[in-house]
Amino acid sequence: MTNQYIVCSIHTDSGKTVTTTLLYDYLKDKLQVSPKIIKPIQTGPIKDTEMYTKWKVPQEKIGNFYSFQTAASPHIACKLEQQAIHFDDLFAYSHALRLKEPALIFELAGGLYTPINDNQFMIDFIEALQIPVILVMNNYLGSINHSLLTIQALQQKKIPIQGFVYNHTDQDTKFSEEMCHIIQKTTKIPLIGEIPYITNLENQFTSENIRKKIYQAWCLP
Repeated sequence: MTNQYIVCSIHTDSGKTVTTTLLYDYLKDKLQVSPKIIKPIQTGPIKDTEMYTKWKVPQEKIGNFYSFQTAASPHIACKLEQQAIHFDDLFAYSHALRLKEPALIFELAGGLYTPINDNQFMIDFIEALQIPVILVMNNYLGSINHSLLTIQALQQKKIPIQGFVYNHTDQDTKFSEEMCHIIQKTTKIPLIGEIPYITNLENQFTSENIRKKIYQAWCLP
């Protein structure tokens, strides 16, 4: 069995990088495999690949195909920086890694309908690869609607969903249990685990003990 997953989310700040790092730790610790993390496209001055390094993922386990300084969707960043993302190349790079790496985690940029270029979106990339998705959700007003619409879009394209991770990005968690319940009841998609609200997450997440306390409670179907 291969351990290959795509981490995507209901919107751009749900916690994909945090989830990806925890999934990396989980696969190493619990399943005794050494996954490679690929960030196919990243935009903005603060790079997710740099966060992986800060959180002690070895450099040789991190990959990236396209990086842009502009904090915008990839198609806008491309135009402003006079570059281009060719979908066929993006797929070819990714597919080649699929054949080479038995354990692989792709972290996408933005949400499902974040444009890659003028013609294709992130969901087209997921559909082409046909790797099970781990969906990251978080607690904010409107997240139930965004979660159910995202799941519906994936299911309409027959993209397999491994499960979802619930990330407490808001300190107020009084409705979180009900939010998780309605999503599970409506979709029958399993909850892999939760991420608690962490103050100053960027620095605290450098602690492997803090991360382990979180992913130890996870269960990957």
